[in-house]
Amino acid sequence: MAENASTDASTSSGGNNNNNNNTTLTAQAQLPTMTNPFYVNPNEALVFPIKLTGTNNYNQWSRTVRVALKSKNKMGFINGIIPIPDSLHASYPAWEQSNTSVLFMILGSLHPSLVDSISSMENARVVWNDLKQRFGQADNMRISDLQTVVYTSKQGNKSVNEFYTELKSYWEELNQFLPIPGCLCGDIQARTVPCVTEVVIKWYRDNEYVMRFLKGLNDSYEGVRTNLFMMSPLPPMETAFHFAIQHERKLSAKANQESAVESVALLPPSGSQGKGKETPKGNLFCRYCKRDNHVIADCYRLKRKNKEA
Repeated sequence: MAENASTDASTSSGGNNNNNNNTTLTAQAQLPTMTNPFYVNPNEALVFPIKLTGTNNYNQWSRTVRVALKSKNKMGFINGIIPIPDSLHASYPAWEQSNTSVLFMILGSLHPSLVDSISSMENARVVWNDLKQRFGQADNMRISDLQTVVYTSKQGNKSVNEFYTELKSYWEELNQFLPIPGCLCGDIQARTVPCVTEVVIKWYRDNEYVMRFLKGLNDSYEGVRTNLFMMSPLPPMETAFHFAIQHERKLSAKANQESAVESVALLPPSGSQGKGKETPKGNLFCRYCKRDNHVIADCYRLKRKNKEA
């Protein structure tokens, strides 16, 4: 009898969980259109700038897809916040439609070589977790490669913005593999101020990021690099980037000015333009007597002067 009571309690508990899920889904389905995760815009097709090819670009791809899903209020379908309702529940058709929409988005962001490996899966969250397990797991070789790239990156022929964007991509991927450890000081819920250890570790890591950026700039930025390194504390990355961009503009303006001066210097003296067309000798010009149609080696005035001397 006790066993029957236990079974009844378990069944009741399971039924309560399903009822809670279904109640939550019903409430979500009744939200206004713009905030309803079950709403599917008929023009919801997205074009992703990044196609997942494997481990090499998983983190960048993952960030892009998450941003896209957040913009459509669909993150709950891959992080488990929106559970699968009972197939007989009134909200199931809406869930299935939205799940299919998310699944279609993910498929559209994959390289064709990866599509077949998940084509039989019908749950967007299952697909997301499968791709994460295959390509999003940290491995020592990838971490080592990222550290090498970050510490040896140079600006070269890239603009400041291009170099910064490239370095930031590698840095964020490295941080995703090596996140700052969580606080172990005590009860996190009861804490009213940030953990000192976390703050200090983040401060050191942010400083290292700025140093990597400054050290990678070309030698023409030595003045900016030296001035920023002399600041205490080291300025944040936003400030370092701002100073580098300003200096890049100055270098560009100086180069344009020098180019304009050189172009003017190559122009013939005033009054000589067009005269070459009137003679068969073309655009010859003598720098000694300042006359057209001959060069200094053939200048009879200079030759006459030399004879008289």
